[in-house]
Amino acid sequence: MADYLHVRFDLDKFLYRDPWDFRGMFNECRDIMFSAADAFKLPLPDARLETEFQKYAYPKLDYAYAKLFPDSDPAGIMGIQDHRALSDAKVASYVMLKLHSEGLYSPMDMRGRYC
Repeated sequence: MADYLHVRFDLDKFLYRDPWDFRGMFNECRDIMFSAADAFKLPLPDARLETEFQKYAYPKLDYAYAKLFPDSDPAGIMGIQDHRALSDAKVASYVMLKLHSEGLYSPMDMRGRYC
């Protein structure tokens, strides 16, 4: 559940406030880590957290990247995910593309949406 809050926080704190206020200017899409949770099937820390839409824990971005690309490094992070905006964006884009190519991610599938 905490990851839903991170997405909501980012949207509400930055993209949907002045001076930008991009509300209604783009379509929100499915959180890739929501799809990654279904792909990796990591257990939730407490079974009582399970909902109709969330059966598994969100993996960490670097975990998902390492599992999806065990023998390569397309984002060029050389084994170190520094959790800076550019690094996160590069790694997340490769995770998204890989999940999509394997039929595990559809950006417009909004089931289980965080809001």
